[in-house]
Amino acid sequence: MTIQVLLADDHAVVRDGLRFLLEVQGDISVVGNTVNGRKAVRMVKELKPDVVLMDIAMPELNGIEATHQSPLNDVFDALGLALAMEWPLSPGQCVCVKTRFNQRVV
Repeated sequence: MTIQVLLADDHAVVRDGLRFLLEVQGDISVVGNTVNGRKAVRMVKELKPDVVLMDIAMPELNGIEATHQSPLNDVFDALGLALAMEWPLSPGQCVCVKTRFNQRVV
């Protein structure tokens, strides 16, 4: 079974690098990629990926806000873990974004 992944990041070099790293695994397929959270929400509804890797800081709709919008909450139980490297969080902090709540861990 192939794991289908959607990438959402406003930096092409990040999307391209993640695509390469994931697809060389053999059982992972990147089914789509986008540059902002608004498009990511639409693509989740259309593509129904198994996994969404989403940047926190993106234009139009950031990754945290996008995870709280339908259809993301309807599709995933756990929406991800991201290491924060920029504002609004301190470098090195992790954010776990889950359905219906946020939890910040250090």
